[in-house]
Amino acid sequence: MTQQNTVMDRTSRAFGVDQRGRQAARRGAPSGARVAESGMGGVVHKGKSLVEWVQGTRIMRGIGRYGKARGGLLAGGIAYSALFAITAALTISWTVFMATLGRNAQLRETVVDAVNAALPGILQDSSGEGLINPDDLILSGTSVVATVIAGAVLLWTAMSIMAGLATAIGAMFGVNQRTENGAVSILFRLAGFVVLALGILTSAIIGSLVGSVGTLLLTHLGLDGALVQFGTKIAVFLLAATVDALVIMFIIRFTSGIRVPRRDFITGAALGALLLSIIRVVGTSAVSSVSGNPLLAPFAAIATLLLWLNLASRIVLMVSAYMANPPRAYVAQDPEELRATTTPNYVTLSVPETLTWPHDPITGSLLPEPDNATEDEEEELPEWGGLAGNLARRRAEKLESKAREAQLKAEEARAHYVNGQRELARSQRKDS
Repeated sequence: MTQQNTVMDRTSRAFGVDQRGRQAARRGAPSGARVAESGMGGVVHKGKSLVEWVQGTRIMRGIGRYGKARGGLLAGGIAYSALFAITAALTISWTVFMATLGRNAQLRETVVDAVNAALPGILQDSSGEGLINPDDLILSGTSVVATVIAGAVLLWTAMSIMAGLATAIGAMFGVNQRTENGAVSILFRLAGFVVLALGILTSAIIGSLVGSVGTLLLTHLGLDGALVQFGTKIAVFLLAATVDALVIMFIIRFTSGIRVPRRDFITGAALGALLLSIIRVVGTSAVSSVSGNPLLAPFAAIATLLLWLNLASRIVLMVSAYMANPPRAYVAQDPEELRATTTPNYVTLSVPETLTWPHDPITGSLLPEPDNATEDEEEELPEWGGLAGNLARRRAEKLESKAREAQLKAEEARAHYVNGQRELARSQRKDS
């Protein structure tokens, strides 16, 4: 049994299960009287313990925070807004590129392919397919003032989406308000926009350019084969994922102002980068599948782009919730905990008495009050006397006494085991 508990504890630690889930797993483990437990009662008991354990894992607690903070709704809003911000990003980036390196036709085609790899079907390539003609993105005007104004409007649009993204990420960490300097906030949003745009473009260029160059170089060195090509693809994938991870870390730490412990920060960023790299490949493949549908073919690029943006937003928010490693969300057990039968059932100045109710001063949301839960009235039953009644009462009292003694012994045994763990940890620290 001890070995089984050890394996169970190791598994729980690997999945980040909270204390409540670990205790449920121990209660559900077959031992002592539970070995003889059979029938539906035993199955239901073990099933409830398993559900309790799963709900306590870090992934499920993160998903719970994502749902409670309305992550899906926020991701949809980010994707819709980003569709317009992409125009700003492409306009500024393409204008700078054409002013510096745009004369190289081969490099220009490579960049177009790279952008289309990151944002499927957004730019017209040499075949004429794509939503936007790259030449239409170049900022040009009859005066410098007009060009500056156009650039400022595009930058403001881009920073607005970064502000929305920062707010959504903060919600995943439970940070609903921050005190910050306005000028510094604008600078960080601008920096976040630049890093995001460069990160998307860089990871796409790595995928299209570095892969081709690496294959040619290995072929020139005589290292050609399926295994070498597979290794090259893995290396390119990891390089692009590294860029994505750095972008995620910058946006969370600087644009959103969230200070995450180092281990959680690196693990979450790596997970997010892996998922983003996967959907980048899937998003590129989706264009060809959607274009075969006569109804969706005219809108294939926009539909795919919206889908990609929505998935990318969901991944960033889910990864943020995973980084937060939140405690298990409290679930109200009684309607009165949230004053569901009271009018009004929210905090309002119209009824000043509601201002004394426990609530979040930032969002105004009601906080649950377990003390308000309605208690079931104890049923008044007559005294069961006689021989049969006395025997039943004494048997119940005897079993209750044994249960209390067993509970005390279990607590003592657990405390003894924990003390042993602490002694072992102290001795290991001394040895090291």
